[in-house]
Amino acid sequence: MAMPADDRYDAYYAEKLWELIPPYYRDLDGEQQPPGPLRALVEVFAEQAATLRRSQDRVWEDQFIERCDAWAVPYIGDLLATRPVSALLPREQRIDVAKTIYYRRRAGTLRVLEELINDIADWEGVVREGFRRLARSPHGLDPAVPGREGRWTGTPPGGLADLRSPLGAELAGGPFEDLHHTPDLRRPAGRDGRYGIPRLAFHLYRAQSYRVEGVTPGQPALDFMTFDPSGREIPLFARRTRPQVLSSGAQTPLSAIFESFGRDSAWEEWTSAKAWEVPAPIRCRLLGDVAYLLEPDRLAAIDALLGAAERAALRRLHGLRVRGESRLATLLAQSTPDLSPRLADIRRDTLAADCGKAVLFDALLGSIRLLPDGLVDLPVEALAADSLSPAAVTWASWQLAAVDAERGRFVLNPVVAATDPLTDYHYGFPGPIGAGAYGRGGIAFADPAWQPPTLVATLAGGGAVPAVGVATGTLRIDDNRSYDDPADNAGATELCIRSADGRRPFVRLGSDWVFTAAGAGNAILVLDGLWLGADGGTPRELVLQGDWERVELRCCTLDPGGSDAAGNPLGRIGLRVAGAVELLAIQSSIVSDIATDPGASLGRLELRDSIVQPSLPGGVLALGETQMTIDRTTVLGGVEGWRLWSSDSLYSGVVDIVDTQGGCFRFSAADAASIGHVPHPYESAFFADASALFVSRTFGHPGYASLTDAPEAALQASADDTDGLASIHTGASNDGEMGAFNALLNPLKLRALRAKVDEYMPFGLLPAFVNET
Repeated sequence: MAMPADDRYDAYYAEKLWELIPPYYRDLDGEQQPPGPLRALVEVFAEQAATLRRSQDRVWEDQFIERCDAWAVPYIGDLLATRPVSALLPREQRIDVAKTIYYRRRAGTLRVLEELINDIADWEGVVREGFRRLARSPHGLDPAVPGREGRWTGTPPGGLADLRSPLGAELAGGPFEDLHHTPDLRRPAGRDGRYGIPRLAFHLYRAQSYRVEGVTPGQPALDFMTFDPSGREIPLFARRTRPQVLSSGAQTPLSAIFESFGRDSAWEEWTSAKAWEVPAPIRCRLLGDVAYLLEPDRLAAIDALLGAAERAALRRLHGLRVRGESRLATLLAQSTPDLSPRLADIRRDTLAADCGKAVLFDALLGSIRLLPDGLVDLPVEALAADSLSPAAVTWASWQLAAVDAERGRFVLNPVVAATDPLTDYHYGFPGPIGAGAYGRGGIAFADPAWQPPTLVATLAGGGAVPAVGVATGTLRIDDNRSYDDPADNAGATELCIRSADGRRPFVRLGSDWVFTAAGAGNAILVLDGLWLGADGGTPRELVLQGDWERVELRCCTLDPGGSDAAGNPLGRIGLRVAGAVELLAIQSSIVSDIATDPGASLGRLELRDSIVQPSLPGGVLALGETQMTIDRTTVLGGVEGWRLWSSDSLYSGVVDIVDTQGGCFRFSAADAASIGHVPHPYESAFFADASALFVSRTFGHPGYASLTDAPEAALQASADDTDGLASIHTGASNDGEMGAFNALLNPLKLRALRAKVDEYMPFGLLPAFVNET
């Protein structure tokens, strides 16, 4: 959407109109009590004149889809007779109109269907034709050397699989499999009914892959480290690296997406995704997939080091593509003369660019990077993928580090001098909630007009977090390192402790972190972009003492606790009000317990776009007489309190509110025992069992607090939904899902994608939509 220019038309036309009024009336206007009613009326007229002038100035721009205002997009789409996308999806609506002619020229092709996933839903995706995965008898016209068919297992089209490839077996059932199946005659629904002649499978990757750089690794045990700074086991994600001209991902602004408009040839750069180009958990064997190209230009530097006999032996291997470390070593050992002494040089110079190891470990564009001294990363050829079982790693001569991507662990060879190890990696999560490596510019503060106070100090490189040192000021952390023992802050008037935009520092609390307000009673505290965790298994708390006007947590994570990769307990971080807080505002954050001391007071609690996980299993958020406003939030437990305004929220436990005559409970869902205990329920759902509602309740899992796949009935929001589960997926006020990820609008995106697939898909085919993440 085009942003209005700072043209000052309002002031210009106000002065022009004011000059037209006789001075006598202007003087009288200044003598009124209060003064200025005539001037106020003139300014109203000036605003309308400015609006009209801006509209005239933009008449030309509104003719073009890449520069027009949002209101003009449906009108341009109507000229093209395109099926409109929901107005709640402005990016998707604009791209759909812009590429309508492009889609129609290529309708029915796989490239258009795959591009629709990115353009209409802003997800990554892969489309596979069901007939290509059907088992059949070999045919004489089948290609002698399969292309994309049989990449992992060497399976010919329609033939039997060579099951000696473990990676090929692991990829079975997904979009990158080689195996073939008997026909599945069921109607396509999720993973059912994908294999058949008239079937198209749309494999959707909805999770975002966020990159964090320069992270201090966790070390829950002496024999391995974790990429996650808290010491948890997390699956590492692959970076979204497929070349896509109109891919917005999670960071690209809409204006940048349309830079390629008018250059239709640039859209021809589309390619079908490979296994390492989609934002999904990295399999250990995919990370270890390695191939070597023994081509003359790659071996030129080695030729100069060889004798005549060795050079001749090496030339006999020219043109070969060798998969696997052991196969290359065996091939060189069997040559005459033996080329094994040159193995290290050959491995370094001939690593193929289109294998999992080369892409995922790439220093610049890859998904994983290890820096033992914090500055220089290990070379790709010295890294290995390993399951890192409890047994000690057996190091090959070329290995300097072993990485277990499925559990987020790594081990450095003892010969590596690790002085200050750092890691770069990608983690997966559905959207921008909690502390994370994403831009926070589009997430408003509780007071939209508020700005952080003067910057008084910055931190980098880890270590202890000092006190801000002044009553009013901002302390900023500029990297993703781990920090310890933050100092208490007393006498605060207006404090802000934040991370730089796109950074996610981990602050480890060895004791409670106490903030004390100055005595004036109008103090403000803002924590922005911080991940707070406990040092060890002892729970810690963020303590608020004194009289606060507003305390705000924006894009923060107060660790809910759990266990690390070695099974050691991780303490939770709670928030405790020990004084008086007029407003506690929590925006786009993940928090655990919120409590008040006896005699303390919390006037209002505002929870928006957040996840709350009380510490006890099936725990309850109990806040006495606090007035609670909970919007677009998931509570992994129940809520008890005096008064509640709830909208588009999801509670896995019982909601028990004292004042059921005040407040409201609209477009929300809770346990069935909440019926009669919530205020004025409207278009809400109540369910009997929430055990299968979430993908995971474990913090650190990429599906934490996200809903499991919606049943087919949820797509239609059936009115006879007796258990309440189906309407949770589409029952919010904007037709999205209830809970913390409501703003992602995933149901609307899927609905729009289905409509566009029906429009551009070949006639007579049946689509199957499979959620891979």
